[in-house]
Amino acid sequence: YWWRANRKRLDAEQLRDAILLCSGRLDMRMGGPSFMPSISDEALEGLSMKSGAYKASPPSETNRRSIYMFAKRSLAVPMMSVFDACDTTAPIGRRDVSTVAPQALALLNNEWVLAQCNAMAEQVIKEAKTTSERIETAWRIVLGRKPTSSELKLANSYLQYLGPEPTLSSDIDKSASRQSELNRWIALCHTLVNTNEFIYLD
Repeated sequence: YWWRANRKRLDAEQLRDAILLCSGRLDMRMGGPSFMPSISDEALEGLSMKSGAYKASPPSETNRRSIYMFAKRSLAVPMMSVFDACDTTAPIGRRDVSTVAPQALALLNNEWVLAQCNAMAEQVIKEAKTTSERIETAWRIVLGRKPTSSELKLANSYLQYLGPEPTLSSDIDKSASRQSELNRWIALCHTLVNTNEFIYLD
């Protein structure tokens, strides 16, 4: 009860925009037509518009702010719906705010979220060289602050658990080593996106 009473979760639109901002992909253009978000074929099968009739906008358009997302009655975007986006099938005076297990599952398994964490990890690797510097960069990008000493220690332990830092011993190993290194930082960024500090406001 204390948690629910004292902290507010980001709305669906705010959460989507925050993830895009952290990934470095948020398109801040104003005005213009709405964009059609990407929806999986499996999700479309349960909606009014099937996959054969639905066409998502090009990737260059789908990184715009959520306020420009196309809205159609009975055509819900699963990632938005699970975080209590407005129900376009019924007029309501106030949006519901829920805290349910599918929200955590969506952030853990949604392909779009994973793609944004990939972009975050690429930024981390590009901007910093040492492990400690990269951890601090990840915290700054996602949480807007430096990690505490205990968080720094935990992050180091987590990265070691994911596997040793890859070495580029030969040209043959370079591609696999780079992907292995990227995967470690994707996992860390993904963890930070799933924290209460990122999802909730004080």
